[in-house]
Amino acid sequence: MNLTNAKHLVSLAIVTLIAVGAGCSSDAVSNAPTHVLKPSDSDFRKPTTDSPTDTQSDRAALIVLYNQTNGDNWIDATNWLSVAPLNEWYGVTTDDQGRVVRLDLTSNDLEGAIPPEIGTLSELTRLRLSDNQLTGEINTNISNLIELTHLNLSYNQLFGEIPSQLGDLSNLEDLRLSDNQLSGPLPNELGKLSNLGELMLGGNRLNGPIPPEFGNLTEVDELHLYDNSLDGEIPPSLGKMERLEFLYLGGNRLTGEIPPELGRLTNLASLQLSENQLQGEIPSEIGGLENLKILELNGNQLSGKIPAELGNLSNLVLLELGGNQLSGEIPPELGNLENLFGLWIGANQLIGEVPITLGELQNLQLLYLFEYRYNANVPDVVETIYLYWPGASLTESGLEVLDSASQIKGSNNLTGCLPAPLVSVPWNDFDTLDLPRC
Repeated sequence: MNLTNAKHLVSLAIVTLIAVGAGCSSDAVSNAPTHVLKPSDSDFRKPTTDSPTDTQSDRAALIVLYNQTNGDNWIDATNWLSVAPLNEWYGVTTDDQGRVVRLDLTSNDLEGAIPPEIGTLSELTRLRLSDNQLTGEINTNISNLIELTHLNLSYNQLFGEIPSQLGDLSNLEDLRLSDNQLSGPLPNELGKLSNLGELMLGGNRLNGPIPPEFGNLTEVDELHLYDNSLDGEIPPSLGKMERLEFLYLGGNRLTGEIPPELGRLTNLASLQLSENQLQGEIPSEIGGLENLKILELNGNQLSGKIPAELGNLSNLVLLELGGNQLSGEIPPELGNLENLFGLWIGANQLIGEVPITLGELQNLQLLYLFEYRYNANVPDVVETIYLYWPGASLTESGLEVLDSASQIKGSNNLTGCLPAPLVSVPWNDFDTLDLPRC
């Protein structure tokens, strides 16, 4: 199961938890319009004393959007196509002059292509059309929306390349195009978006290298490029993104070494580079990321010793190093990771004894020392809980279900004995370890 499917599972869990906690109903509301207008109608009603041309243009653009995205079958189309003021149309927000400034039709069963007329909503600041069935290419006219701060087209079926013109949206703070079918290279021009805080492009079919220009995005705190077909090396320039908290590059074809410059990202909470083709040693500089909770480097071709400096990551919850070519002994310093919940180091070339210090990890619930038993769902669910619901716990049945599809690869060559406190760790591969307890 790939990371995209895993994140869909987590999204479903999150929605379920929120819905149960809030006592929400799933009933949808849809009101039929009482009077229908066509784009050619001259009797547009103005909500305020603004320019008739501007407000009528906004109304006309929305009517085209409705007609081209199967509006008759939207979940909620309250007041659409009616003579009601635009701010009474479902999902539409206007300013004091009646101009459309926000359009949010998330999860509303829109189908078809985004029409070019969307680019005439010149005062639009937020456009959210995620979680629909939109198809076709991203219309380049969106780049005309120079006031845009938030653009979310995630979870659709959009294809083609990411328009380089999006790099002209200088006010953009949040760009989300994840989980579509987008292909082609990452536009270098996105590196000009100096106000960008979130850039989420994961779960597509993007290829080519990560542009070094992305290192100029110094306001970004989340960069999601997971589950694409990106290749080449990780640009050292990413080490300049000092506000970065979440860096997800897993599930690509990235090569080369892990840049030690990533050790400058002291705000990082999650570093995910798993399932690539990365080589070389794990930089000791990673051990200086004092806020790191998730470190996923599994499923690469990393070699050398596990840096003892990783024992300095006092906030670490998940450490995944399995399925590499790491050698030497397990550093006893890993016993300093008092918050560690899961440790994957199987399927490497490790030797020596299991450090007795690992027995001091009182929060440890998953420990794979020998084989590479790995399912992307398990760390993804653990990450979701520990990053967004601190203090929550996983149910045994939940993890058993997630772990049922685990892959098993290779082994280490560990000797000595297994520290007795580790026997109580619920999820482990001790059945494959021919070691006595001590």
